[in-house]
Amino acid sequence: RQASWERALAAFDIEDAPFATQLSLDYRRQREQRHVLFDDTLPILRALAGRVKLGLVTNGLSCLQHEKIAGSGLAPFFDAMVVAGDIGMAKPDPRVFHTLLERLHIAPDEAVMVGNSVTSDIGGAQGVGMKAVLIHRGEIHGADDSIQPDLTIENLMSVREYLQIES
Repeated sequence: RQASWERALAAFDIEDAPFATQLSLDYRRQREQRHVLFDDTLPILRALAGRVKLGLVTNGLSCLQHEKIAGSGLAPFFDAMVVAGDIGMAKPDPRVFHTLLERLHIAPDEAVMVGNSVTSDIGGAQGVGMKAVLIHRGEIHGADDSIQPDLTIENLMSVREYLQIES
């Protein structure tokens, strides 16, 4: 990050390593404080917590993903989490999903994956025998016509109906 700021400043003929350091630190602080959730995230987690086992699977660098999870305040809702960077593999690798299922102590046919990437989330989950729900928020990530979600939704609260959980 430091080097990125130094390069950006250099593009404007500014060579100031202490300023680049300060920008790097400020950027990290700002990023840690600005984890914005979709409006339906907390309501669905509150509706499902304690009624079903909740797991979280995310790709990416461990340090960044753990920072996002902590900064968002979502961690307490989940019974198990898998950060791909922690285990040296990423979705759609079946081992990522099997790791989460093992941590939740459930079988694939008892699980439903909700995700926004057709290939990583939907294809990966279905590849191990899970049901998969695509959350469509305006654009499709990893489009692949050979992969069809079990359900496509635009609002996470629709998951409650899909799971037949009363309010």
